[in-house]
Amino acid sequence: MCRHRPHPIPLPQGEGENENIYSNPMLNLSEILLRRHDIESFEQLCAVISDEAKGHIHFRIDVKPPYPDTPANWEDRLEGAFVGIHSVTR
Repeated sequence: MCRHRPHPIPLPQGEGENENIYSNPMLNLSEILLRRHDIESFEQLCAVISDEAKGHIHFRIDVKPPYPDTPANWEDRLEGAFVGIHSVTR
C-alpha cells in the first residue's frame, strides 16, 4: 500500500502572493452562450472563445452552438479557437 500522497501541481500565481491567475480554470460553452446574446454567428463565437480563453485551463464543449453557419467540424474549430490554433479555426 502506498502511504504517500503525490504533490499537487502548483498553479501560476498572479500579482498577490496567494492569488491564482486561474480563478475559474474551466470555460464552459453553455455559459458563454447564456451570457453572450450578442453573438450572431459561429465565426463570432470562435472570436469570443479566443478572447475568453485567457485565464482558463480547460474548455468544456457541453452543447452544440445554435447558429445556422455552424460547420460539420464545429467541435474541432471551437477547440482550435480555445488553444489558438488558427489552421483549425479557419
